Amino acid sequence: MHFRKRINTTFHFLDIGAGTGFWTDLIFHMLLSHGFQTKTVALDVSDDALDVIRKRLPYVDAVQEDLATISPERCSNTYDVASAFYCLHHIVKTRDFINALQFAGSSVKQAGFLLVMDPILTRSYSKFDSFELYSFRGNGIPRHLYFMDDILLDLGLRRVAIYPAVSFILNGYIEAQGFLGYFVMDSFWKLLCAFYRSEGFVRSTAGIWRYADTVLKDLNLAFSSSLCLYQKIDVNVDKQVFLSGDRLPACGKSRT
Repeated sequence: MHFRKRINTTFHFLDIGAGTGFWTDLIFHMLLSHGFQTKTVALDVSDDALDVIRKRLPYVDAVQEDLATISPERCSNTYDVASAFYCLHHIVKTRDFINALQFAGSSVKQAGFLLVMDPILTRSYSKFDSFELYSFRGNGIPRHLYFMDDILLDLGLRRVAIYPAVSFILNGYIEAQGFLGYFVMDSFWKLLCAFYRSEGFVRSTAGIWRYADTVLKDLNLAFSSSLCLYQKIDVNVDKQVFLSGDRLPACGKSRT
């Protein structure tokens, strides 16, 4: 783990866009299994979803807030770890997205961590680089990695790792190295979707697709969601070094 055990202290964890608490519970128990006494807060816009958390996870404090309008300083320097899993890309308006990401970054203590798992653009080709916003009817927009890095760096957070979270064969594709690769994935994904409609097919071949997903991620060919790990550092010192190019962030299985 990137986290270090702290003696005689409580570990504070914030799950942003927690929904009904799947990731909240998973991370809570992961931290618990590593010896961390954890105080956990789940934040979401839906009070109905938070009611599920209140009933199912009584050890979690549930807080209702809208990430589009919440003050970025609402929980400033409060949490050792904050997470936002498959949440931020559903905030379509750029201004609201920036507000939500600034809130997430500001909530982290000095030397603390922010985890973001989302469809994040890191390659040279994507249909999301150019589309008609006024006619867009989707419920989510992937953002570029450099865009997120820039916003968070201003808050003192530096990306220290990026990992493929899931491959395109399980979660669809958002990018490719070029148009041809994008076309191939589009054709393959449409074929898979036709088979995925059959519950019997999915059940009988689940092991194959899980294995293929692992291989694609190991080969850096996921072309879908990513997990980014940021740490809060001295913004004045580290931003100057980061932008000068004197050294690059240490990234596990890095994609830049």
